[in-house]
Amino acid sequence: MVKVVIASRIFDPEPAAASFRLRAVAHALIERGDEVTVLTSCFEGAAARSSLTHPSTPLSRGEKDSDGTVLRWPVMRDKTGYLRGYVPYMSFDLPLFFRLLTCKRSDVVLVEPPPTTGFFVRLACAIRRVPYVWYAADVWSDATKIAGTSAPVVSVVRALESFTLSGAAGVIAVSEGVAERARSLGAKNVCVIPNGIDTSVYTPDAVPLSEGELREMGITGPYLLYAGTASEWQGAEVFAEAAEYLMKNDPQVQIVFVGQGSRWDVIGETARQLHKSAKRDVVVQLPQVSPEQVARLLGGAELALVSIVPGKGYDFAYPTKVLAALSSGTPVLYAGVGPVADEIEANGLGFVSSHEPQKVAQTLTSALEAPLAKRDESWRLHRWVKDNRSLEAAGSSVAEFVEGVADKDASDPGGDPVITVVSPWYPTPDRPVSGLFVQREVVALHRAGLDVRVVHLDRDLEAGTSRLSRCDGVQLLRIGMDPANPVSVAKAQAHLRAALKGSDIVHSHAISALPVVSMSRGRIPWIHTEHWSALSSPDSASLLLQAVRPAFASLLRLPDVVVAESERLAEPIRRFRGSRPVEIIPCIVPAPRTLAPYRDAEPTMRLMSTGGVIDRKNPLLAVRTLFELSRRGIDASLRWIGDGDQREEAVALARELGVEAYFPGSGSPSDVEEALAAADIFFGPTKGENFFVAAAEALVNGRPICASDQGGHVEYADPRFCEIVVDQTPEAYAEALIRLRDKTSSVSAEQISNSVAARFSPESVATMYSDIYERIRTKA
Repeated sequence: MVKVVIASRIFDPEPAAASFRLRAVAHALIERGDEVTVLTSCFEGAAARSSLTHPSTPLSRGEKDSDGTVLRWPVMRDKTGYLRGYVPYMSFDLPLFFRLLTCKRSDVVLVEPPPTTGFFVRLACAIRRVPYVWYAADVWSDATKIAGTSAPVVSVVRALESFTLSGAAGVIAVSEGVAERARSLGAKNVCVIPNGIDTSVYTPDAVPLSEGELREMGITGPYLLYAGTASEWQGAEVFAEAAEYLMKNDPQVQIVFVGQGSRWDVIGETARQLHKSAKRDVVVQLPQVSPEQVARLLGGAELALVSIVPGKGYDFAYPTKVLAALSSGTPVLYAGVGPVADEIEANGLGFVSSHEPQKVAQTLTSALEAPLAKRDESWRLHRWVKDNRSLEAAGSSVAEFVEGVADKDASDPGGDPVITVVSPWYPTPDRPVSGLFVQREVVALHRAGLDVRVVHLDRDLEAGTSRLSRCDGVQLLRIGMDPANPVSVAKAQAHLRAALKGSDIVHSHAISALPVVSMSRGRIPWIHTEHWSALSSPDSASLLLQAVRPAFASLLRLPDVVVAESERLAEPIRRFRGSRPVEIIPCIVPAPRTLAPYRDAEPTMRLMSTGGVIDRKNPLLAVRTLFELSRRGIDASLRWIGDGDQREEAVALARELGVEAYFPGSGSPSDVEEALAAADIFFGPTKGENFFVAAAEALVNGRPICASDQGGHVEYADPRFCEIVVDQTPEAYAEALIRLRDKTSSVSAEQISNSVAARFSPESVATMYSDIYERIRTKA
């Protein structure tokens, strides 16, 4: 049992996102058998001392009443009843300092902002030698700056926030953006746990308010609802300003604001001006109401309105009001940029507009003219929240993290780390070359002395089943999972979560592994190696892959570090990850035991290629290039090891043109090595590669390469031993092949191999990964 104190100026039943998430955490902790005490402020209608028992879900465990205790302290509040401002904060924070010193000793303290509270919690916890966890729902110093507060005050708030973050044994961030800012301010052990919402309160089953109830509130027709705080960085006034444009197209619609905030008076002034011109209430302002009442209002709204002012440093924020609306079955119109916009567009959750009144009005008009099919769509939106952002799941994750901080004595980073590699690609008897590059890295890490294990997410196994074995001296667990099947992914998650227990680092490969790893890894430091060619060459992907590319790529924000094989791939990854670390580590390309001599007396130009015989690899262009060489009087042949949907067409074209192009099908690594040994030049007229393993293999085996400019090979191929072709025509390739043959006529295989072999050796790659493992493990 862990003894937890929650220190927060705000707590249930006071209506606010912080109240609800902390209540969920308290419930989750008690369900796990922990003892919880909440130190909070007095709120109208709340007893000074009460239990945490939920009205519908009692939280006593076993026979002993252990619901937890809520202890309240009188504080200064503003005229709206809200605890806001630094003097009112002090009315809570100073007494809290002494309450923490005199209360029953806990194992850990969970503290909610503002930073003034964090400052006193750090002092009290240092005196009592108790670790604390900071719940970073946002970055207060950034918000203070956005609000236009004087520079000296911003500096003080930033110093307080940095002091709090740097002393925390753990920090919970609600988004990757908040996590990055927290780390920059000194946070060390940061866990990203997005906000959730109570899907039992916010549901399409909530009964909308009657016409009479709405009329009493001043709502007389169709309405759009903004429910929640209206602060400087949220810029909710943009919706009131948009009403002037909107009412020209739809004179009956109203915009309803429920809540409070620093921009409340600004919205009120706009509402009064609109009332004068329209002779009716275009904008309606209502005070804070209960969550149940908000759910009923949302149920009757045409759309929910949410905004964040872009470019103010808060683009990363994810307001909980988005989840409340979607869980209620109401689509969202979001004015702003960042993860909310990305998620709405990727999942069809509503509409996105720039943060400008006229643009907002235009988007609202379009949305109201083409409403979503309400009933079926409502439950789809609700299910999305339940599956992805429920308050119960978020509370459980926070509870797990808090318990882990309480047991942090066992987290010393000394000793050999356990690395668990998770990949949907790994060699099997039926697919001996699938994920061969992943296997090479695993073997290299194992031989370097690391404790490495492998989880293969094997689509050929039945979903939810697993098989344990050893391969190359490494523990190998195969879990049945089809990444395209959500049910299969859900079944695999339980197996993967169990497999990751005891791991110090999880290292995933391939974008299809990101969803299941993100759901399973908990707080384990995470690095991810990406290989997806659709990121660097979107035009070479199918229309379906191009459509899903943004949604999948957004998952690249989740790992602590992402590794790319080349700068070509790293560049688009950085666009999705922003300032988060992106490292470049090449694939392992093992050198052959002996190098076959380069070039002999044979007059034929012997070309070789390997990889899928697919459109992206351009096999038909390769065949036409052979024909162009023959037209110029040069005897040339091509052997292409691989298979794909253009293989038969390539064979037919070679026959039609009368050239020597052989497509024998798939082959083993030894087949590739033998083909390279018999070749003069590697030929790769590809439309897009990230690293281009086949080209690297050719160079390591002492063969020059002629290839397009669309791949990572342009970063490592020595110009002395390659020709890079921009113009994708048979004529351009024929000229390049002739130039390459001539300029390499006097070089040796050793010279070519030595230009790259050391960079791609198992030892070099293992060292680079070991360095990253050590960095992120120490940082964690």
